[in-house]
Amino acid sequence: MLRITSKATRYLLSVPFLIALAAGTAVAQASQWVFAGSDGKLQYKILPNPDNPSTTYGDHVMDFSWAGYMGGGVSLPTVPVKQNVGPSGGDDTSAVQAAINAVAALTPDGNGFRGAVLLAPGTFNISSTLNINASGVVLRGSGSGNSGTILNLTGSTGFLAISIQGSGSYSTWHHRQVHLCGQNLAGWAGASQGAGPCRHHGLQRRYHE
Repeated sequence: MLRITSKATRYLLSVPFLIALAAGTAVAQASQWVFAGSDGKLQYKILPNPDNPSTTYGDHVMDFSWAGYMGGGVSLPTVPVKQNVGPSGGDDTSAVQAAINAVAALTPDGNGFRGAVLLAPGTFNISSTLNINASGVVLRGSGSGNSGTILNLTGSTGFLAISIQGSGSYSTWHHRQVHLCGQNLAGWAGASQGAGPCRHHGLQRRYHE
């Protein structure tokens, strides 16, 4: 884990995120929108789809069950370390970026991983965005506490700490029509006026090749 700090704000990055729920004194009421099914998994009430009443793709409370690595429910892999970087006391941007680039140039293994860049405990002074432009590269810290790894964003102007993006093309693998009511969709590409106050918008999920 890494802790990223700047002059204005401090952020703590950790996996997994812990959501604390305050326990009330009254017994919780059963919800019609989200409830436990016979298999113990969450079920969601689905509203009818006005465009296709026979489909099961109507509106419902957002389901985050598939969020996370490999759709969730899968342990994070232990990617072998290929580059080690320690803090210099000065500007560490070039050293960290060089290590990232070195790992990015390696050939992916059978699982698609190239390797990890391990940042030693201490404070790394970062003056510009760190770029990860290849898949299979892991940037790993040595803990998030005071004795762990800290990325200190320097300079008087704000900038993106870490940019992760690739090149290539994308393909549509799923298309769903969403029925929205009472929403201002002005400027949305593909949005069209529906009956009454409702509008329709087709959403596409895409992935990079």
